[in-house]
Amino acid sequence: MKKETIPVIGLPRGLLYHRYEILWQTFFHALGLETRVSAPTNRAVVEEGERLAPDEACLSEKIFLGHVSSLIGKCDYIFVPRVANLGRNLDLCVRFSALYDLTYCIFLRTGQKFLTCNIDVVNGAGEEDAFCDLGQSLGFSRKESKKAWKTAEKTQEQAWDKAVKEQ
Repeated sequence: MKKETIPVIGLPRGLLYHRYEILWQTFFHALGLETRVSAPTNRAVVEEGERLAPDEACLSEKIFLGHVSSLIGKCDYIFVPRVANLGRNLDLCVRFSALYDLTYCIFLRTGQKFLTCNIDVVNGAGEEDAFCDLGQSLGFSRKESKKAWKTAEKTQEQAWDKAVKEQ
């Protein structure tokens, strides 16, 4: 009997990862997927990112690319969200919107598969819809994806509340 493998989603430990680690991990785990997080940032990660990045890339982008590089071939997909904004007057650097495209192009010849979700609240693409679409792109139903999103959102909120109380 052939054992079905569970897809592994790579999470680069850079940029928005530190804010959304719990949300992302909980979402993928609620769908029954495994996650693999890149190791903490070190000199080798930074140097690899510098080698790969275009000249005009900022240090944060270079570090992110170094983390992506460390996950190549070690997971089925690497998650690179596309985030334009989180609401009116909550814009992110334009590089966040282009991060998926930049990453995909840099690692095109590796054969690595990438996942993204598009978050642009001002233009009607909120986080819930983005994650439901992401779940559907992985073969889950809208209902399964929404349930995973709700679980992840609740877990993230509880973690934030706990962190505030501990301060």
